[in-house]
Amino acid sequence: MRKSSIGGNRLSSHGSSSRRSSSAVAPLRVRNDNTHNTQHQSRLSSGTSRLSFGRSASSGSGKSPLGRIGMPMGRLSRGSSAGLRGQNCVPKDPRPVSDKLFQRNCIKKLVEFLSEKLYPHCISDKLLQSPTSKDFFRIFEFLYGFLVPKFKLDKKPEEQIPKIFKQIGYPFMISKSQMFALGSPHTWPHILAAVSWLVDHIHTGESLSSCIDNIMFPPDDDFDTKSEKKIEFDYIESTYVAYMRGQDTFEEYDDKLADVLKQKYYGISGGKETLENENRRLLQEIEVLEQDSDKLRSLQEKEHSLKSDIQRFESYLNELEIHRQNQEIVYKEAEDTHTNTAAEYDEYLHQLQRMKSIYETQEFSSADIDRIKASGMELKRQIDEMENRGASVDQDIWSVEMKLSKEREKFEQSLLQYNKLAQLLKSSDVDFQIGFLDASALERLRDVIKPAVVKCSKQCQDTIIKKTSEKITNLDSLEQLTEYVAECQDEADSVEKKIKLIDEEINIKKQNYQQEIQIKIQEEEAMQREIMEMQTQWKTSVPDAKKDLVQKEQWAAQKRREIKKEESQYLDFLRKVVEEVIDHKTKIQERLETMLKDVTNYRKESEKEK
Repeated sequence: MRKSSIGGNRLSSHGSSSRRSSSAVAPLRVRNDNTHNTQHQSRLSSGTSRLSFGRSASSGSGKSPLGRIGMPMGRLSRGSSAGLRGQNCVPKDPRPVSDKLFQRNCIKKLVEFLSEKLYPHCISDKLLQSPTSKDFFRIFEFLYGFLVPKFKLDKKPEEQIPKIFKQIGYPFMISKSQMFALGSPHTWPHILAAVSWLVDHIHTGESLSSCIDNIMFPPDDDFDTKSEKKIEFDYIESTYVAYMRGQDTFEEYDDKLADVLKQKYYGISGGKETLENENRRLLQEIEVLEQDSDKLRSLQEKEHSLKSDIQRFESYLNELEIHRQNQEIVYKEAEDTHTNTAAEYDEYLHQLQRMKSIYETQEFSSADIDRIKASGMELKRQIDEMENRGASVDQDIWSVEMKLSKEREKFEQSLLQYNKLAQLLKSSDVDFQIGFLDASALERLRDVIKPAVVKCSKQCQDTIIKKTSEKITNLDSLEQLTEYVAECQDEADSVEKKIKLIDEEINIKKQNYQQEIQIKIQEEEAMQREIMEMQTQWKTSVPDAKKDLVQKEQWAAQKRREIKKEESQYLDFLRKVVEEVIDHKTKIQERLETMLKDVTNYRKESEKEK
C-alpha cells in the first residue's frame, strides 16, 4: 500500500490544529458588522467564483451547471483592457451582423437556449426580432445569472450592461446610446450578436464543467477516480467554508476525509469479505433477472404494440390537423362571403334611406300618384312572382340537398365498404384506406391509391390469365386421366371376362377330371371283378393266374401312379392360374383406387380455384 501525501502524521497534525483556537492559526473573522460583512461576502463571491462559477438566476441556491470553470471578474477585465491597450480605433465586428440569415440563426439559437434552460417568461422568434427594453433586460439578467449567481440588474441597466460586456471580455464596443434604442433596426443586430456571443460563452463553460476536475486534478493512475490533490483540495475547501461560517472544530470533515482515503486505498466496499458478499448478491440479482426474461419479452411486445398505437394516433392526428386546416379555409371563405353580404346589405339600406328621403322631400301630382300606384302594383306583382319563384327555387334546392345527402350516404357506405376491402388488401408500400375527404385525400387517391389499385388489378388479371391457363392444362390432364381410367376399366372388364372364362374352363376341367376319376373307379371295380374271376380261375390254373395277377397288379400300380401324377399336375395348374388371377385382380383394384383418388383430388383443387 502506497502512502498518501496528505495522510499519516500530516492528517493527525491538521486534525489537532483544527481543535486549537482559530485566533492562533486561521485568519480573523469579523462578526456583527453589516458593512464589513457585506464587503466580505462580495470578496467571497468574487474570490470563490472559480469554485462554483455562479448559479442561474432562476435556479435559486442550487448548484450551477457550469461547475468550477469561472474566473474572477477583475482578471477578465484586466485581460480585455490589456488586449485593447494602445489601439486608437474601435475594432470592427467581422461577423455579418446586418445579414437577415445571421440574425435568424442568432434568434433561433437564443430561443432554443432559453427554452432548454426553462426561461420563466414568454419567448418567441417574433418577440426577438424587435424586443422592448424590458424583455431584453429580463433575458440578459437570466443569461448572466449562469455566470454570476442570483444576479440582479440595478436601477440603471443601460449603464450596467455595457460595463458587464466589457468585464467579461466582449471584444467589440457596446455604447450606452445603443441600450436606449434597443428595438431600432440599426442597433438591435449588434446587441443580438453580443447576446449570441454570451450564449456561446455559457455553452463553452458547460462543456468544460464536466472535465475541469480532470484537468486541474489528473488521477494518479488508471484505477484512481480521485487524485490525492483533489481530495486535499475538497477537504480544505469544505473546512474553510465551515470556518468562515463560524465553526471551530472539524471532526466531521476529518471523518469524511478518513472514509474517502479508506475507499481510495481499500476500495469502495472496504475489504475482501464485503466484496465477496457483494459479488454473491449481484449473482443472485443476475439469476432473478434471467428468470424474468419472459416478463421482459412480454414488456418488449407491449412496447412494440404501444409504439404501433402511437404511430396510428399520430397519423390520425395528422389527418385531423389537415381536416382542421381545410375547415378553417372553409370558415374563412364563409366569413369573407358574410362580410361581402353584410357590405351589400348596408349599401342596400343606405340606398333605401336615400330613396325614402327623396320620397319624403319630393312633391307629387295626381298623375304621379296614379303612376306610382301602378308601378307599386306592378312591383308587388313582381315581388309575389319572385317570392313564388324563390319558394320554388328553395324547394328545388331542398330536393337537390336531399339527393346530395342520399348520395353522400351512399358514398359513405361505399367508402366504408372500400376501407374494409382496403384492410383486407395488405401492402407493405401503400395504405389503401381513405380518411377524410379533402384536397389532400383526393390528391392521395389520384397520385398514390389509384396507381396502386391499377397495378393490383393488372397483377390480378395476370394471375387470372395464369390460373385459367393452368385450369385448361389441368382440364386436359383430367380428360387424359378419365380416358386412361376408362381404358383401365375396359382392361379390367376384359380381364374379368378372361377370369370368368378361365373359371368356366377350370370347372369344365374339374367335371372332366371327376368323370375320368369315376371312369377309373369303374375300371378299378371292373379290374377287381376280373381279379375275382381270375382268383376263381386260379384255382384251376395257379401259375397262369399268378402271372396274370402280377401283370395286372403292375398295370394297376402303373395306372395309379399316372393318375396321381396327372392329379398333381392338374392341382398345380389350377393353383398357378388362381394365384395369377388374384394378383392381376388386386393390381387392377389398387390402380383403380389410386386413379380415383387422383381424380377426386383434382376435382377438389379445381373447385377451390373456382
